[in-house]
Order: sequence, then structure tokens, then C-alpha cells
Amino acid sequence: MDKDLKFVLNCCAIFAMRLRFLQLQMYVELLNHYLWSLNEKLQQVVSLKTNHDGQLLDIDYKHLETLEYLNHIKELYSSIYEAFHCLNEFGQASMFAVTASYFLDCTCHIYWCLLALDKLFPAGSIVSSVITIIPLSLNTYKFCYTCQLVKQECRRTALLVTRLYVSDANCNCLELQRDYKSLVHDFSLQLLHQKIVVTGKRFFNFDLQCIFGICVLIVTHLIILIQFTKSDNNSVNINKTEVHASMDN
Repeated sequence: MDKDLKFVLNCCAIFAMRLRFLQLQMYVELLNHYLWSLNEKLQQVVSLKTNHDGQLLDIDYKHLETLEYLNHIKELYSSIYEAFHCLNEFGQASMFAVTASYFLDCTCHIYWCLLALDKLFPAGSIVSSVITIIPLSLNTYKFCYTCQLVKQECRRTALLVTRLYVSDANCNCLELQRDYKSLVHDFSLQLLHQKIVVTGKRFFNFDLQCIFGICVLIVTHLIILIQFTKSDNNSVNINKTEVHASMDN
């Protein structure tokens, strides 16, 4: 009964951990959509300052060039940054634990596949290991790819604000107020100090480089495990040879 209870508790813990990871992935995708929408609003303002020939008839461009509209975009970025900060605070422990669990699961299952290819494990373990590895790898890649998109959108925001600042500096005929230029400068400083990243307990950032790092760690641990396995097999074969030699003598 104790073994069955421990098995059920372990299965429940694994299920809860993976469900939590999917929940955090939905949060990141939602916040990334908000950041993308903000960049689209900011792109309209930049297009107004840089491309006057491409204006549409159904858009109030007088409202786009006001100080209140740019200040609204700046406040939206602050809200999105606070949302990501809260996500990192309440979810970074879960993200770190899930990433460590996925790393161990993938390493063990790949190692068992290699042992099955060497006929040290049943051949059926290859199928079960592959079935386990594929969803883990896809979930991890999807999450890290979404976090990479967040970084790209953050860089895009900084680029758009820089273009807006340069266009204001070069176009004196636009008669922009001093407060508008000051607001653009403050927005640039805010983007410099408030960079949006998704972290795992602040040990690493989630992006495509994280995927590369996980793959390197898996390969490193597999090489170590294979070397130990081969050394153990060689020692066993040597012992068997010595036993047979002593029996023949």
C-alpha cells in the first residue's frame, strides 16, 4: 500500500507540475500579445512622424501626435513590465523546477534508449521513452520560443522609440513641444532600465539560447553516463574472464 500511495503521489506531483508549466506558458503568450499590441500602437506614431504619404483616411492622426497618446503608450509599457515582474516573482520557482524536471526526464529517457539499443534494456522501452521525450521537448521549445518573441518585441519597442526620438530631433518643422521630446527621452531611459525577460529563479533566462544550453547539458551527462556504463561492463567482463580462467586451472 505504501508503494502504491507513493506512486500515486508522484504521478499527481508530475501532473500538477506540467499543468503549472502550461499555465505559465499561457500567461507569457498573453503578455507577449499585449506587448505586440503596444508596438503596433507605437508603430502608428512612428509612421506618422516618418511617412506622411502613407496616411489613411479613417485614422485620427491629430490624436496620435498628442502628448497624451504617447504618455498612454508609456504607461501601458509600465503596466506590461509590472505584469512580467509579477510573473517572474510568483512563477520563477515553478519554471525552474519544471525545467530541471524536464532536463532530468529527457536525459534519463535518452539514456534508456541508448541502453535499449545496446540490448541492455527491453526494446519496448524505446517506444515509451520516445513518447515521453517528444511532448516534453515540444513544450520546452514552445515556452522558450515564446520568451524569445518577448525579447524581440522588447527590442522592437526600443527601436521604435529611438526612431521616434531621431525623427523629432531631425524634423524641426513638426513644431513638437519640449514636453513631447522630454517624454520621448524619458521613455527611452525607461526602456533601458526596464528590460522584459522571463527568468528561472534568476539563474537563467528563458529563450532559444536556453534550449541550446539544455541540449549541451544533456549531451554532456549522456557522455558521462555512457563512459561509466562501458567501464562497468568492461570490469564485469574482466571478472568473468578471470573466473573462467581460474576454473579452467
